[in-house]
Amino acid sequence: MDENSMWQRLAAEFLGTAFLVFVGVGSVPALAMARGNAPFTGSELGVISLSFGAVVIGTVYVFGYISGNHINPAVTVALAATGKFPWRDVPGYLAAQVLGAVAGSFAIIGVLGQRASELGLGVAAYGDIPVWQAFTAEFIGTFCWSSRCSA
Repeated sequence: MDENSMWQRLAAEFLGTAFLVFVGVGSVPALAMARGNAPFTGSELGVISLSFGAVVIGTVYVFGYISGNHINPAVTVALAATGKFPWRDVPGYLAAQVLGAVAGSFAIIGVLGQRASELGLGVAAYGDIPVWQAFTAEFIGTFCWSSRCSA
């Protein structure tokens, strides 16, 4: 990873995150548009999971050797917090990931149209818990995953 320049690593994070959002998140409104008003079935939830898994595997093979394929700001921060990634690179990675996510969202709208946005673009709701609690749970889960701690 050290032989790649910073712009190459940031481009890999941008593209990897864009693909993750386009394929993974895009599978939710795509299936919702295909099924109509019926609730998701177990097999449809499996297809959504498979979409996320397939794009992560694909981006690991394509971009992993360039940037480490974090493709998620929580992973980047958790790796830095555990000392496995330099803090000086965190702002660039986070910016590339956010911009990649925005580009992936625009690609969903470009392919599926405005109806995808009306369906929510696969937005996950926190339910009745506050945002800070959801963020804390995500961060701790990612932190433990990156440091291999046991819960």
